This record gives sequence, C-alpha cells and structure tokens, in this order.
Amino acid sequence: MYDPGEVEISEAVVPAPEGDSKLPSAAAILALEGNASSGRTTALRCVMCHRIEGQGVDYGPSLTGWISNQGAERFVQAVLNPSAEIALGYPGSRVRLKGGKEIHGLTLGSKNPLIVQSQGGMVQVIPSGRIETVEPLGRSLMLSADQLGLSAQDVADLLAYARTLK
Repeated sequence: MYDPGEVEISEAVVPAPEGDSKLPSAAAILALEGNASSGRTTALRCVMCHRIEGQGVDYGPSLTGWISNQGAERFVQAVLNPSAEIALGYPGSRVRLKGGKEIHGLTLGSKNPLIVQSQGGMVQVIPSGRIETVEPLGRSLMLSADQLGLSAQDVADLLAYARTLK
C-alpha cells in the first residue's frame, strides 16, 4: 500500500561539466578514422541511459537511426556538449525536496505524486508534500564526453558504431 510518509527517496544529481572540454573540435573528431568494433565497446557506457541493440535503458533518445536522421556532426556535437541542444522530449528537471535532497531527471505524468526518472532508469515516486520546488534543470541530463572519460578516438569510434545502428 502506498504511504507518502514512508516513501524512500534517493538523491540523483547529474554533475555539471567542469570548464571547457579538453577534447578537440567536432571537425577534428570527424576527421579521425573510427573503429565500429571499438565503438561498440565504448557504447557500453551509454546503455545506462540509451537503449542500443535491445540492451539498456529507455531514458535518453534512441540511438538507432540517429545518424541517418540527425547527421554525424550533430552526433559528435551531442556527445561533446550535450547541453548545446537538448533533444526534444528530454527536458531535464531539478526537484528540490524539503530536507535538502535534490533529484535530476525527467518528470513523468502526474504531479501528486510526482514521478521522476533519473540516470540509469531509476524511477522514483515523490509525494507532493515532500517537494520544495520543481524547475527546469537548464542543461542536459546526459554526461559529456569529458565527464565519461572519453578520448577523441573514443568519440570517433562511437560515431563509427552509431553509423551501423540503422
């Protein structure tokens, strides 16, 4: 039975990128030769939020057909700086709770209780009486290539792999 006072809520914060990217420009990465097999391995970091070849979480946009619809340069830009252009339907929210906890994620459906899906697909049901504020996050819920520890070659490999996802 649902008891709003007994609901356990876990903090889920997406850290903001720190400073400028250490990686080269999208144009420089596009000039690299990528290896799709290596990119498939790199993509294992992405399945925490993206469904790829039947595996992973439906949290971020599908990568199947992404390159043919959006283009290679846009893909690389999205990996380097996800906040530059947030995908339609994926506006992040910042939910501040009474007591200080914070949750970043996608708000789903109703407002009482508020349902929030966060990285890794974690879904939390938050009673409205425990919420202080809900506001736009103002940046992407996706971690940047720098935050994921990707090199320029990793991004080129990821692009080569993404091109195979038709």
